[in-house]
Amino acid sequence: MDFNAIVLPDAGQTGYTWNGLLPVGKARAEELFGRIDIYRANPAGKTVPVKKRDEIREFAKVSGVFGVRADDWERFLNRGRRKERCSCERA
Repeated sequence: MDFNAIVLPDAGQTGYTWNGLLPVGKARAEELFGRIDIYRANPAGKTVPVKKRDEIREFAKVSGVFGVRADDWERFLNRGRRKERCSCERA
């Protein structure tokens, strides 16, 4: 899956180093918003949940490193796989 070309070393350059947050760029954060929890990754090592879509645009001007929790991402992918299986079984 494409995470908008942000990789873990890039996230680390911002000062954010927790491996439990998978980094995503602004475009991917906007795409996923409302479907999975998006977090802002800040240099202090804290994650701040994004509550409104506008926060993505504003934070992108400052840092632009967003993320999804690894465990949330796994559940998100599993939901998609279950939906695929169900639609295939009906066909």
